[in-house]
Order: sequence, then C-alpha cells, then structure tokens
Amino acid sequence: MGLEAVEYVKQAEEKLEELRRNSQAEAKKIVSEAERKAQQNKITLEQELSDFEESEKEKYHTLLEADKEALAKEIEQESAKIQQVVERNKDEVVNELLKVVFKRYGNS
Repeated sequence: MGLEAVEYVKQAEEKLEELRRNSQAEAKKIVSEAERKAQQNKITLEQELSDFEESEKEKYHTLLEADKEALAKEIEQESAKIQQVVERNKDEVVNELLKVVFKRYGNS
C-alpha cells in the first residue's frame, strides 16, 4: 500500500503542476484579452471625444456667426438712428443759426 500511496502522490503532483500551467496560461489569456478590450475602448472613446469636440465646434461656430449677424444688424440700426439724430440736430443747428443771423442782421 505504500507504493500505491507514493504513486498516488506523484499523480497528484503531476495533476497539480498541469493545473498550475493551465491556470497561468488562462490568466495570461484573460489579461491579454482585458488589455485588448481596454485598448479598443480607449480608441473608441478617443474617437467619440473627437466627434463630440468637432460637433461642439460646429455648434459654437454657428452660434458665433448668428451672434455676429445679430450684432452687425444692431450696429447698423443704431448707426441709422444716430445718423437720423445727427441730421435732425444739423437741421436744428442750421435753423438756430439762421434765427440768430436774422435776429442780428434782420431781413435785409
């Protein structure tokens, strides 16, 4: 029975060594797959970020152009109002000058 026990122990040690090798290979396979998936996720995220940034740039550009147009319109309207005030004031100044001249020098 002692010889059987020794043989059983040998077989158990061989089985244990085989399991150890298999588990190390499986662990390497799992780590490799996890690294591959992490790299793939990184690439996907970088692409999504790039797409998002591009989309946001387009939105910002569109908003900026709309703001520029609105500001240009507002400036144009304000300029027109100022021009009207200037013209009205110019006419008033001319009228006032004429009044002063007529008052001083009469209707000669």
